[in-house]
Amino acid sequence: MKTRPLIVSACMLFCPLTSVSRAQGAPAGDDAATHARIEAVLWRRAQAAGDDRSPTVTTAADDARHRAAIEAYVARQITPVEPTDDALRARYQDVLSGLGDEEYHLRMLLHRDREVIDGALRQLAAGADFAALARLHSQAPSAARGGDLGWVSFPLPVREGCTQGLPREVAEQLTRMVAGEVGDPIRLGGVWLLMKLEDRRSADVPDFERARPVLRRLMLIEQMQQKAAALSAAVRLDAGLPTGAAQ
Repeated sequence: MKTRPLIVSACMLFCPLTSVSRAQGAPAGDDAATHARIEAVLWRRAQAAGDDRSPTVTTAADDARHRAAIEAYVARQITPVEPTDDALRARYQDVLSGLGDEEYHLRMLLHRDREVIDGALRQLAAGADFAALARLHSQAPSAARGGDLGWVSFPLPVREGCTQGLPREVAEQLTRMVAGEVGDPIRLGGVWLLMKLEDRRSADVPDFERARPVLRRLMLIEQMQQKAAALSAAVRLDAGLPTGAAQ
């Protein structure tokens, strides 16, 4: 009775590992034959590792046994190692180095067409709501949230690569804006960006003990993602399939 949820989770996570492979740039067009090849490799690896003989697997129904073994094998391969206190403190210092004295809460409207941006500016001047316009026009993933990008902080002066993922031009404009202000349009490659600063405040930097549980979860998740990506690439290579690394 307990094998069914196990089988379902195995299929969703790593049967046949295509979700992780695609996240790493592997081809998105995997078909049933590709799935079968990957599953065959995982089953062979699970047998070699003895996961097909574990108690939970041997009691599974015959038609589910290989999937239960794959689930057990994959779970062992991606299990993270508990980070040490030194590793947590080093990560804490790394996070601190990327923060500034202030935090900025911003919204963004992004579009390829400058006319759309100019139209939004005219509507804003007439009293339109920025979040509503972002939902309607923005071509960024944040459109569903009204362009909301949340709070971000970065050290000053603004330096390339030290802006928490924001383009340098955006970060520089943020530092010159006041709460409630909409900035000038910014061109980024082939798109235009319009930004509103909702608010700015002094950065709330938690001490190490407050940050410890969050950092621990983050580091464990990162380990699992890295191990999952490595396993996905290895299994696809073993199956004679593109891993995405060479694309």
